[in-house]
Amino acid sequence: MPATPARTGPARSSGVPEARRAMVRSLYQQHHRPLQAFIRRLVGPERAEDVVQEVFFRLLRLENLETREITVSYLFRIGENLVRKGYHQEQRSRRTLEAAGRQDARRLAADDADRLGGRAGRRA
Repeated sequence: MPATPARTGPARSSGVPEARRAMVRSLYQQHHRPLQAFIRRLVGPERAEDVVQEVFFRLLRLENLETREITVSYLFRIGENLVRKGYHQEQRSRRTLEAAGRQDARRLAADDADRLGGRAGRRA
Protein backbone atom coordinates (compact mmCIF):
# COMPACT_ATOMS: atom_id res chain seq x y z
CA MET A 1 0.00 0.00 0.00
CA PRO A 2 1.55 3.34 -0.99
CA ALA A 3 2.24 5.86 1.70
CA THR A 4 0.27 9.07 1.63
CA PRO A 5 2.06 12.41 1.39
CA ALA A 6 3.33 13.64 4.73
CA ARG A 7 1.11 15.98 6.70
CA THR A 8 4.11 17.82 8.05
CA GLY A 9 7.26 19.11 6.45
CA PRO A 10 7.70 21.46 3.49
CA ALA A 11 4.02 21.69 2.52
CA ARG A 12 2.96 22.72 6.02
CA SER A 13 5.85 25.12 6.55
CA SER A 14 5.37 26.77 3.14
CA GLY A 15 1.90 28.04 4.02
CA VAL A 16 -0.08 25.70 1.76
CA PRO A 17 -3.73 25.90 2.85
CA GLU A 18 -5.16 22.82 4.56
CA ALA A 19 -7.94 22.54 1.94
CA ARG A 20 -5.34 22.29 -0.81
CA ARG A 21 -3.27 19.73 1.10
CA ALA A 22 -6.42 17.67 1.71
CA MET A 23 -7.32 17.78 -1.98
CA VAL A 24 -3.84 16.68 -3.06
CA ARG A 25 -3.84 13.96 -0.40
CA SER A 26 -7.14 12.66 -1.76
CA LEU A 27 -5.87 12.74 -5.36
CA TYR A 28 -2.73 10.93 -4.25
CA GLN A 29 -4.71 8.18 -2.56
CA GLN A 30 -6.95 7.75 -5.60
CA HIS A 31 -4.40 7.95 -8.40
CA HIS A 32 -0.92 7.22 -7.04
CA ARG A 33 -0.84 3.56 -8.06
CA PRO A 34 -1.96 3.91 -11.73
CA LEU A 35 0.18 7.04 -12.17
CA GLN A 36 3.23 5.26 -10.81
CA ALA A 37 2.62 2.26 -13.11
CA PHE A 38 2.38 4.61 -16.11
CA ILE A 39 5.53 6.54 -15.19
CA ARG A 40 7.42 3.32 -14.41
CA ARG A 41 6.80 2.18 -17.99
CA LEU A 42 8.33 5.44 -19.25
CA VAL A 43 11.40 5.77 -17.01
CA GLY A 44 11.80 2.51 -15.10
CA PRO A 45 11.27 1.78 -11.42
CA GLU A 46 14.36 3.61 -10.19
CA ARG A 47 13.04 7.05 -11.23
CA ALA A 48 9.28 6.52 -11.22
CA GLU A 49 8.62 7.46 -7.60
CA ASP A 50 10.59 10.71 -7.92
CA VAL A 51 8.52 11.74 -10.94
CA VAL A 52 5.24 10.81 -9.21
CA GLN A 53 6.19 12.84 -6.14
CA GLU A 54 7.00 15.80 -8.37
CA VAL A 55 3.54 15.52 -9.99
CA PHE A 56 1.83 15.90 -6.62
CA PHE A 57 4.25 18.59 -5.48
CA ARG A 58 3.34 20.61 -8.57
CA LEU A 59 -0.32 20.19 -7.73
CA LEU A 60 0.32 21.75 -4.33
CA ARG A 61 1.76 24.82 -6.05
CA LEU A 62 -0.97 25.07 -8.68
CA GLU A 63 -2.98 28.29 -8.46
CA ASN A 64 -6.73 27.91 -8.03
CA LEU A 65 -6.37 24.17 -7.50
CA GLU A 66 -9.54 24.10 -5.42
CA THR A 67 -11.61 25.43 -8.33
CA ARG A 68 -10.19 23.08 -10.97
CA GLU A 69 -11.37 19.64 -11.87
CA ILE A 70 -8.29 17.45 -11.74
CA THR A 71 -8.66 14.27 -13.79
CA VAL A 72 -6.39 11.27 -13.87
CA SER A 73 -5.49 12.15 -17.47
CA TYR A 74 -4.33 15.58 -16.24
CA LEU A 75 -2.04 13.89 -13.71
CA PHE A 76 -0.70 11.56 -16.40
CA ARG A 77 -0.02 14.57 -18.64
CA ILE A 78 1.95 16.32 -15.88
CA GLY A 79 3.97 13.14 -15.36
CA GLU A 80 4.61 12.68 -19.07
CA ASN A 81 5.74 16.31 -19.40
CA LEU A 82 8.12 15.87 -16.45
CA VAL A 83 9.60 12.77 -18.08
CA ARG A 84 10.09 14.65 -21.36
CA LYS A 85 11.65 17.60 -19.57
CA GLY A 86 14.01 15.25 -17.74
CA TYR A 87 14.95 13.52 -21.00
CA HIS A 88 15.78 16.83 -22.68
CA GLN A 89 17.83 17.94 -19.66
CA GLU A 90 19.76 14.66 -19.77
CA GLN A 91 20.44 15.16 -23.48
CA ARG A 92 21.74 18.70 -22.87
CA SER A 93 23.95 17.47 -20.03
CA ARG A 94 25.29 14.62 -22.16
CA ARG A 95 26.12 17.00 -25.02
CA THR A 96 27.85 19.38 -22.60
CA LEU A 97 29.90 16.55 -21.10
CA GLU A 98 30.81 15.21 -24.53
CA ALA A 99 31.94 18.67 -25.66
CA ALA A 100 34.01 19.08 -22.48
CA GLY A 101 35.53 15.65 -23.07
CA ARG A 102 36.51 16.58 -26.62
CA GLN A 103 38.15 19.78 -25.36
CA ASP A 104 40.04 17.83 -22.69
CA ALA A 105 41.17 15.28 -25.28
CA ARG A 106 42.45 18.05 -27.58
CA ARG A 107 44.26 19.71 -24.67
CA LEU A 108 45.87 16.41 -23.61
CA ALA A 109 46.92 15.71 -27.20
CA ALA A 110 48.48 19.18 -27.44
CA ASP A 111 50.29 18.65 -24.11
CA ASP A 112 51.60 15.29 -25.32
CA ALA A 113 52.76 16.86 -28.58
CA ASP A 114 54.55 19.61 -26.65
CA ARG A 115 56.27 17.07 -24.39
CA LEU A 116 57.29 14.90 -27.32
CA GLY A 117 58.54 17.96 -29.19
CA GLY A 118 60.59 18.98 -26.16
CA ARG A 119 62.18 15.53 -25.89
CA ALA A 120 63.05 15.49 -29.58
CA GLY A 121 64.73 18.87 -29.22
CA ARG A 122 66.85 17.63 -26.30
CA ARG A 123 67.99 14.56 -28.22
CA ALA A 124 69.24 16.55 -31.18
